[in-house]
Amino acid sequence: MNFKNLLQDMGNAALGELSENGGKIAIHIKESLEEKEASLQELYEGYKAGHIDEAGLERELERELKVMEVKLLTTKVMKKAAVQRAVNAAIGTFKNALNIVLP
Repeated sequence: MNFKNLLQDMGNAALGELSENGGKIAIHIKESLEEKEASLQELYEGYKAGHIDEAGLERELERELKVMEVKLLTTKVMKKAAVQRAVNAAIGTFKNALNIVLP
């Protein structure tokens, strides 16, 4: 099995589940998968060699999932902050216009 191809397939599967507006999230998912390559490879090799049982594999995969979720939640917060700045800029522009028009 080519592990790099597997990671690419995993990223592509994640991309397939995202909406059109999920481009940035998809990029973060792929980056997160790439960052996890070594630990996922180690889990795969350990399981294949019988050093990790199925329950241990499930525990470790759950831990890896949590790490990825934290990264995506951070992205969500960053996106929310950017949206808030955009809204604030729009409201600020409106207020500035009102100050020019009204005494």
